[in-house]
Amino acid sequence: GVALAVEPDAGCARLYSLEKAGGGGGGKKMRPSSSGGNVEDQVLASNPILESFGNARTVRNDNSSRFGKYIELSFRCHSSSSSSSADRRPLDGGAAALLGASVETYLLERTRLIGPNPGERNYHVLYELLEGLETDRDDDDARYFGLEGKTAKDFRMTTSVSGTYDRRDGVRDADGYRDLLRAMEAMNFDRDEVRSIFSVVSAILHASNVNFVETGPDTSNVEEDDDGSYSLRSATSLLGVTVDDLRNALCRSKVSIGRGGREEVIFRNLSKEGAERAMEALMKATYDALF
Repeated sequence: GVALAVEPDAGCARLYSLEKAGGGGGGKKMRPSSSGGNVEDQVLASNPILESFGNARTVRNDNSSRFGKYIELSFRCHSSSSSSSADRRPLDGGAAALLGASVETYLLERTRLIGPNPGERNYHVLYELLEGLETDRDDDDARYFGLEGKTAKDFRMTTSVSGTYDRRDGVRDADGYRDLLRAMEAMNFDRDEVRSIFSVVSAILHASNVNFVETGPDTSNVEEDDDGSYSLRSATSLLGVTVDDLRNALCRSKVSIGRGGREEVIFRNLSKEGAERAMEALMKATYDALF
């Protein structure tokens, strides 16, 4: 639904919009700054970013928003200085200027990250990054992200049981990648910020390929000598952790016993299945935090 709130004494108006998941848009709380360009242009430019990270192909919709959002737009209404407050007519005849925008999201569909259903895709940005790096021959970034020569078919989270890699609406992922880069530039993301964001996306892609091995009754370890070892090294490097850090975080759980000054912390080993669930939880929490 949409609501309009007017503050006639201040000559301002705010437009509110609440949308549920499954629509055609998305977002995150932000306030575009006029210092980097026209506010209206920045608000419009933010849309490709929100769609790349929050939209996906489903059975019914190739650009379905997989979260809810709340939008607030603030306007300054123009009026003659000789007019009284009662005579002011906010938004009459287009006599208003956009001051800024705030977008809040909620209930991101995190389970999609582990593996989309048949006939569906994961979030657009995963395919856009892979296709964009390949199409634009961006070898430096491809090497940095560990994605040189990689496609969506090389990662579990973009393959899984789905077997669906393209969009039916004619939108090319390489074009989506370029639109995303232009939108980030319009929103004043600098080069380091863009690389950091794509580093996290790449790390999650690699994390989906990391394997675990059972080492004993209810104990496990990360597999370092199989086909997933490249993704293991890439994921840890991009996240800024060591293999030991990842092993300790995913193959063991910390349990606190007692309370107050008598609290004791013990570590419990996890089975192979437990470690895999811990990795899935890490992937979902990391992407949610990035979003």
